[in-house]
Amino acid sequence: MTEEWRPYVAPRRDLPDAVRDRIRTHALGEVKAPGGRRRTPLAVAAGVALLVAAGSLAVDSLAGVQAPANGLPGPEIDMTRAQAELDRCWAAVVDAGKAMRFPHRATWRPVIGWQVEGRWIVAARSDETPIICETTTTSVTVSDPKGLAPAASGTGTAALLFTPAGSIAGVADPAWSTLHVSSDSPGGPATAAIVKDGLWVGMNPLPRGQLRVSANFPGQGTSGPDFRDLPAPATPAVSVVDRPLPAGERASHEGRFLGECLSSVETPVSDPDAWQPGAMASVGADQTVMARLGELVAYCTGDFHPSGGERRFFFTFIRDEVMLARPVQFVTVIKAEPGEGAWAVGAVQPEVAAMTMTAKPGDAPVSVPIVRSTFAVPIPEELVPDLQSVPLGINVVLTDRDGKQIRSGQLFPG
Repeated sequence: MTEEWRPYVAPRRDLPDAVRDRIRTHALGEVKAPGGRRRTPLAVAAGVALLVAAGSLAVDSLAGVQAPANGLPGPEIDMTRAQAELDRCWAAVVDAGKAMRFPHRATWRPVIGWQVEGRWIVAARSDETPIICETTTTSVTVSDPKGLAPAASGTGTAALLFTPAGSIAGVADPAWSTLHVSSDSPGGPATAAIVKDGLWVGMNPLPRGQLRVSANFPGQGTSGPDFRDLPAPATPAVSVVDRPLPAGERASHEGRFLGECLSSVETPVSDPDAWQPGAMASVGADQTVMARLGELVAYCTGDFHPSGGERRFFFTFIRDEVMLARPVQFVTVIKAEPGEGAWAVGAVQPEVAAMTMTAKPGDAPVSVPIVRSTFAVPIPEELVPDLQSVPLGINVVLTDRDGKQIRSGQLFPG
């Protein structure tokens, strides 16, 4: 059985046509690690997925779309999904015995709904009362409607929620149509925010640290954005694990590596204890492990700093726009320095139980282990001579648990 390539694009966050075309046709991207050494996880649509992993750039910048002067355009809110998430938030409030602190659920009106890296953040209003809620695969965190933090000096902008998973949201000064938040310093990790009806939601997660906020788009003008200290919000009214999952396996080498990665990366990862390790690749001194949490897919690469030998980790969350509606959902090439080899790593749909790969015509098929619906297999380095090359000609056959063929065709889209 064969199947044409059909990228799945989440309807909640449509990309411009030109950007979508570039995602589908450019298979290879580059991330430069601190210290100058080139490390290149190369991915289908990696231009979005890899840069977002750093948690330091806004989604509109990543996609090559500049924010307009009159404000950052928020996506059309998926009201059905937003209401469902607010129902879950209200249930957590009631279960925690905190319902008296909140307006009744029937009065909550969703204003902003944003999904990023395993989190749903909904900013809502009940008349003039703002309510912010973050849901993840396992948890719910809800702002305290009676615990508004002080506003940034000289503004009406304040933070209402800053979760352990890095979600940040609050109320905006009426005069602000754009808003950007950074952590620790103006040059530190930053995110643009969606601003609507006096509320704002950061588009990317931020690490813990002193928050700073600006109404100016970073890079506008000659002096750059005017950042001001943003006081930390009050403790959430509710922060609970309402949908517990088995703890992620951490006894194997892959599990220990993933655990070290999740505890070491700068930008928080949602539900870190529940991520399960998948297949693993070794390229030179670098290692990469795939990871899954339900339908969510990610990978973590660890290398060593060239100056001091300290291991560094880079966690890459694979976004919906990059996932494909086919048996091989995602595939990436991991490649370091020339001569150190190359691996293909990726994720498959749950019904895929086995894979065989033929890298070149005439080669014998190689069995590729499927580990928690992920895979990792070495490929000929000459198939990836440069950063813009797509390793075409690698063919795979996928079968289910009964040995029935699901798909036969190229591993990488052409």
